[in-house]
Amino acid sequence: FTVWQNVFDRARLKAGETILIHGGSSGIGVTAIQMAKAVGARVLATAGSADKCAACARLGADRAIDYKTEDFVEVVKTETKGKGVEVILDMVGGKYFERNIAALAIDGRLALIALLGGREAKIDLGLVLRKRLTLTGSVLRARTIAEKGAIAQSLRREIWPLIENGKIRPVIDSRFPLADAAKALALGADAVAIGIAALIALNCNKEIPGTDFIREVGVPAGYCHHCHTGKCPVGITTQDPALMKRLDPDEGAERVANFINSMT
Repeated sequence: FTVWQNVFDRARLKAGETILIHGGSSGIGVTAIQMAKAVGARVLATAGSADKCAACARLGADRAIDYKTEDFVEVVKTETKGKGVEVILDMVGGKYFERNIAALAIDGRLALIALLGGREAKIDLGLVLRKRLTLTGSVLRARTIAEKGAIAQSLRREIWPLIENGKIRPVIDSRFPLADAAKALALGADAVAIGIAALIALNCNKEIPGTDFIREVGVPAGYCHHCHTGKCPVGITTQDPALMKRLDPDEGAERVANFINSMT
């Protein structure tokens, strides 16, 4: 949801453009890399270690940048022959803002999704004018039910086929039982995971763990991806044991969005 809404709806990434993805080995980052490559974009991604950079490259990043040892602005200039990138997906905010502006191309778009580096920044507005930049940001929780439902339907139409054919896949670093939720949160806070940490609610299986978990538990065809019963609360089912295949449009966007809210 976050990647689709910000990279494609708001920042309008297109085939042939170059995107810089900060936090490339995070749950958002690994998804953004795969989605951007799937639509034909060139991907640069930042990460904080050699192992994380290698993971970004395996997922399709054309150039992984170790932000602890490299200046991402200089790498962007080198990789784009001085042009800059068309789109930046940023979860850092404040301390990266000036450098993001410097790394953007003419008519570039910056999509801000978090403020891990602070909410205040110095900005040269003249540079924004001269480069005709678009600065945007959003959070999903503030969106209305109808808006979230519309995003869900766009994902079903544009992204689900890419999941079905294997071009996009979940990247799960670790799985924890619900009782160990604090450990999962600590893993995220320490920024050591590559991908996501999945919480497994053993009594009801009401989680979104990724297709490999579906393979492991062998959910019967047509059964609910979440509760593993024949009646899904929002019509999310598996047509085969390996893949969540269908969002039932007859149930309407509001029902889908209500369920999504209950999972966040």
